[in-house]
Amino acid sequence: MNIEFLLLIWDYFRSLQKRNIIFELVIPFVASLIIFISIRVNNSEKCLSDYRSNIISLVGVLIGFSITAITLLITSNNANIENLKKIKPKDKNGREIEFSLYHLLLTNFSYLIVIEILLISLDLFFPAFNSMLNLSFTTRIVLFSLNSFLLLHILLLNLRTISDLYHTLISKENNSNN
Repeated sequence: MNIEFLLLIWDYFRSLQKRNIIFELVIPFVASLIIFISIRVNNSEKCLSDYRSNIISLVGVLIGFSITAITLLITSNNANIENLKKIKPKDKNGREIEFSLYHLLLTNFSYLIVIEILLISLDLFFPAFNSMLNLSFTTRIVLFSLNSFLLLHILLLNLRTISDLYHTLISKENNSNN
């Protein structure tokens, strides 16, 4: 069995800084907890089916975006990309991180693809599991909350990765113009 994607996930978590953990993991967890409580209290079954009908196409678009970003990052061979390979970001204490910015961006986009595939797989097979196992309402809400957590995690990581890329390229452009 090919489990090398676990190394990619390990690299992603090794590269996380404290502020990224809060932004990409804690905020989605709290939001999914609020969603769980809200649906549980309101006993809202309709929310689950409406969400499921839209999530697969959204995640499909996100997978396409992530693959495009990786392709552009890997195939571009210009000065900006070469600079990304040399830049080692610093942590909050001013120490260099062991990964180059290029490595971090590549790891983040690759990790995004793995998580997006996991999410779309869960969403594609959920109806089958639900009908086979006749899951309780609470179990479906827990799975829905997990789904919401993963989606928010993906969106926030996408936001951070694109922002990192943008600010790095813009700061290099501004430095070369001055």
